[in-house]
Amino acid sequence: MHLFSLSLDRSILDTQSRTALRTRAYGTLVDTYTVVVPTTQVASASLAEGIVAYGSGGKNKLTQLIRMYRILCSRMQGCADVVLTTQEPSVLGFLGYLLARRFRVGLEIQVHGMEQPTRLRLLLAQYVLRRASVVRVVSERLKMWVHETCGVALDRIHVVSVYVDPEPLGIGGTLSAPLQKELASYSRAFLEQYKGTFNFVYIGRLVPVKNITLQIRAIAELQDDFPLTRLHIVGEGTEQGALEELVTQLGLTRRVNFHPFQPGLALNPFFTQTDCLLLTSFSEGWGLVVIEAMHAGLPVIMTDVGCAGEVVKTEENGIVIPSNDFEALCVAMRRIMVDSALRQKLSTEAHRTAKTLPTLTDTLCAYMTVWKIALRYPL
Repeated sequence: MHLFSLSLDRSILDTQSRTALRTRAYGTLVDTYTVVVPTTQVASASLAEGIVAYGSGGKNKLTQLIRMYRILCSRMQGCADVVLTTQEPSVLGFLGYLLARRFRVGLEIQVHGMEQPTRLRLLLAQYVLRRASVVRVVSERLKMWVHETCGVALDRIHVVSVYVDPEPLGIGGTLSAPLQKELASYSRAFLEQYKGTFNFVYIGRLVPVKNITLQIRAIAELQDDFPLTRLHIVGEGTEQGALEELVTQLGLTRRVNFHPFQPGLALNPFFTQTDCLLLTSFSEGWGLVVIEAMHAGLPVIMTDVGCAGEVVKTEENGIVIPSNDFEALCVAMRRIMVDSALRQKLSTEAHRTAKTLPTLTDTLCAYMTVWKIALRYPL
């Protein structure tokens, strides 16, 4: 089988990124695996034998899409036993549909989220999803959305959650002596700087859908009763300037700390030395950072999105609150800070739950099953 992918994740061009590591694992299942992503500069990366990623090049989105189409046309020409997969169902989905129709190959459409699509994107998604060979989603919540909103039969939608490997973060597994030393230095630096404070943490993109302003407002609300509380915001994105301005306006510059995205082991202290992860998104496909936190035994407060309900169950291994509910967030944060027994329970149960999630082997088997279905139903 030859797998071709239209992706949005440019980090795949970094051969040491977590995306590249996952792609290498997926590539072991097929004869060749070719991934194309939209980029301003032409690029390529050989991830392993038979696994190659290409950056399209192009000054604007339209040019990039045209070049992505041309790259895959040249690579797919003459190939048999082909499956084409797209990382999102609207624009890339439609591009994948055109390619699948041209070459009469199986088309898998992936759905990782439903971040308030525009009318045009929703129409494209509905058109493509109804015609795809098979649809893969990351949660039961998304399965129902695809079924109810896009009119896709339930038996054509397959749920395969994203595998999360905590070892690159220094969580679980065994590190070499040099890496243990490196990890210890990161932890020591964090503890020396933030010793004696209660540390909440957000890790992810700084974009509107994450609703990080809710967390900042909650810190402002709680600061008088809990003066030693801090919020660490780890990540980068279009909202960073606005968030920093809000922190200044609320007089929280000593209580809210912004950190650039930390790769690998440098991210470890934010999972292992903080006290609670906050995820207040309006929408999530799954919530990888939540699973990473659970592997570390870090208590989680999250809105009712993504893996909430399926993996994170309120009062059992985390706290789930309604979306954009300021009062509920403040109440949950108060409980986490004052109730050490609750923190310990959520930590223990979160770690236990993480250990029961599908392994890499389980996930790879599930992917292969879906690709074989796509292969049987070419467009």
